[in-house]
Amino acid sequence: LRPDERDTEAEREKNNQSGFSHVFSIYPHVET
Repeated sequence: LRPDERDTEAEREKNNQSGFSHVFSIYPHVET
């Protein structure tokens, strides 16, 4: 991957993590 592609992937992963955290805060019983 080019550096910019790797940065985009890292940004996407960070967004996914925050999204999961958001869902987990709403549905704490959901296994991820």
